[in-house]
Amino acid sequence: MAVEAQHMSVEAQHLRLFKAATATSARECIDKQSMYKAHMGLVDYADDYALSCVTMSNGGMSRKRPRDVIDVNRQSMLEDDCLVAQHVERMRAEMMEGKMRFARQVISLVDERVSKRVRAKDEEIEQMRKLNFALEEKMKTLATENQVWQYLAQTNEAAANALRANLQHVLAQQQEQRVLGDDAESCCGDNFGEACSTTRRTTTEDDGGRRLCRSCSAHEPSVLLLPCHHLCLCATCARTTDVCPICRSCRTGSLNVNLF
Repeated sequence: MAVEAQHMSVEAQHLRLFKAATATSARECIDKQSMYKAHMGLVDYADDYALSCVTMSNGGMSRKRPRDVIDVNRQSMLEDDCLVAQHVERMRAEMMEGKMRFARQVISLVDERVSKRVRAKDEEIEQMRKLNFALEEKMKTLATENQVWQYLAQTNEAAANALRANLQHVLAQQQEQRVLGDDAESCCGDNFGEACSTTRRTTTEDDGGRRLCRSCSAHEPSVLLLPCHHLCLCATCARTTDVCPICRSCRTGSLNVNLF
């Protein structure tokens, strides 16, 4: 009996040691899982249940060994689930980081292309603005030149009208002088009138009745002297004559006249 009692005492001691080791291992696994789930924001009521089962099994492991085996299997499954959850969470974080990195790359590429197009449009707008400014300045210059040419045309037209009027006046005066000369010749005697007529023809008209230069009597007068407005010199004599042969006034200018 003493030997049997000693053997039972040793077996009970071994069971207590095994039970204590199993409880310690279960608590450590449950604590790790609880810390992970608390860090991840997860709540699992199975932990409390497992812990209570381990605690309850401390007092009656020798009597409920099948339940202890179930608790150990459950603890192993919980550890596997914890590892799987950690792996899934890590994969999810890596996938999220990859998506965010890809999104940032796409946004950067789109932003770069949009910036290039905006810069190109800005440069095009600036070129159009410069071209528009140059065209406006050209239009202003052309408008000013148009006004100047209009003024010159009006001035030249007025000068031409004045010269035309002066020429008509000179021609009328010469016609009157010719008529007066003819009247004077008719009042003279035959011999004197004949000599006077010959002299006048040699100085003012030829045999055909055309007017002649008052200087050379060889060509028709084509230069209008200024300021006396006498048409009495040809182009050749006008180059060397500074005094009007009719009124003997100094000329200040001349104008070529084409009568035909």
